[in-house]
Amino acid sequence: MSTSHRRILSAISLLGGSSAIGVGLSIFRTKLVALMLGPAGIGFIGLMQSLVAAASALGGLGIANAAPRQAAAELAERGEEGLAEVRHGLVRATLLAALVAGVGLFILRAPVARLVVGDPSVAPVVGAMGLAVALTIAGGSITAYLAGIGKVGSVAVVNLASAVLTTGAAAGLLLTMGERGIVPYLLATPLGLLAAGLWVARRRGPRPSAAARHMAWAQARRLVVLGTPLMIGTFVALGSHLAIRTILQQDRKSTRLNSSHTDIS
Repeated sequence: MSTSHRRILSAISLLGGSSAIGVGLSIFRTKLVALMLGPAGIGFIGLMQSLVAAASALGGLGIANAAPRQAAAELAERGEEGLAEVRHGLVRATLLAALVAGVGLFILRAPVARLVVGDPSVAPVVGAMGLAVALTIAGGSITAYLAGIGKVGSVAVVNLASAVLTTGAAAGLLLTMGERGIVPYLLATPLGLLAAGLWVARRRGPRPSAAARHMAWAQARRLVVLGTPLMIGTFVALGSHLAIRTILQQDRKSTRLNSSHTDIS
């Protein structure tokens, strides 16, 4: 077996193993939510997670999808200097996108709460999801950069570390806070991904030179131009998922109201 084949098999094994462990921990978290909060808690958390995913896809502008391609292309064509430009441009584009998306959802929290949940009283929770959106965009960009420079092992470590951190935080929050821990629970997943990504990526990649910093905004624009068409497809898929969950949430709410009216009569 050639060296390249061994590397491919090793990469597949690392990613597959970390994904399998992540799925197992996700099942454990879902079971814990079911025991602590019941079906209503699972439904509400799933709805908020779908909202965060859709908003992150839209607000992220496809930057995380474009980053691996751009980083790999620049590394192959121009070497370390081109990679440094992409890295610096990715940081700027990600920070700007995360800020705009997070603040935008916070500002629109009331209408989004009415539209998605059908209950204006949950607007503070929706507003808090703006922070989750910003963290998700930032964490996804770090993982994408690591994938773009071929650090498959680092991507696996990030996925595994974030799953472990999220599970530990979720267990502690739900066991100690109950329903009051829903918002911190929802923030734990993107925060764990960002923390693990920053820890792994802190020494990955070249330091940007003055020239790389000068070209950073040009690279950021390229990432947005390349990522926007990819963002549309991702948002359509995640937005459809959110729409389905919203319809189910509204149907459950209507059923409860009809049942209460029947009981009163």
